[in-house]
Amino acid sequence: MLKSSNIKPPRASGNGVQEPFLIHSLAYLKAFTIARLEAHFRQTPYVRPQTPVPSEHDDSSFARYVRHAELTTEELLLLLCALAPNVVAGFFDNIVQSYLPQGGEFPEFGGVKGTNHRGTLPTGETVMFLLAGNDAGLRLRLLPLFGEGSYLFRNKILSLEAVRSGEPALSGRLMADAEYAEVFMTGRIARPRLSMQFPAEYIDTQLEWDDLVLPEGVRAQIRELESWITHQGALMQEWDMGRKLKPGYRALFYGPP
Repeated sequence: MLKSSNIKPPRASGNGVQEPFLIHSLAYLKAFTIARLEAHFRQTPYVRPQTPVPSEHDDSSFARYVRHAELTTEELLLLLCALAPNVVAGFFDNIVQSYLPQGGEFPEFGGVKGTNHRGTLPTGETVMFLLAGNDAGLRLRLLPLFGEGSYLFRNKILSLEAVRSGEPALSGRLMADAEYAEVFMTGRIARPRLSMQFPAEYIDTQLEWDDLVLPEGVRAQIRELESWITHQGALMQEWDMGRKLKPGYRALFYGPP
């Protein structure tokens, strides 16, 4: 459950089917952004939207993760900002443009343009503006959200792109880890392709484990790898080992093929 008393459940779609929590959460991020922009441009009182919580019946990857991680409102907003451009290319542009119909600079909002992506990619400044506006005191109190002690940054789910010396650290692009983003959006992780960054290729075989000739000690170690692949979900989530173990399983293979 989210650590917030200001919460609301996901909506149902027009046909009565409950929408995935990620879609509902992006609607919340849009409302959150509009509320901050209304207060900034039109000097209306700032009213923070209610924070959504995933239904226990929502078995989507994002819903299960948010229930497990017990994210605060601020952490959920951080994660949603990083994910939004991956789902809707012009997510922030479509909102901000209605307040700047003639165009122009809006440095308070932050954001950068990518090499291929033409929409606004959020930076740390984007999240800080949404959470604190121009309140310097609140901004200082929120800075630990972006540090190594923060849950999302400590577990490498989010990161800030490095900036040139002398520029504010929060002007770096806010990025979600590619594998986490894929799981949150699709529920699965695609096999990595052979590349300079991943110099290995998936190979299929008709052979069985019994065809593998190994010393008994090595065979036991291979079985440990197999057990981890099979049961890592239960260990990391149901047994709550995700806060104690780093993701993945590290193994060193050496010697002749």
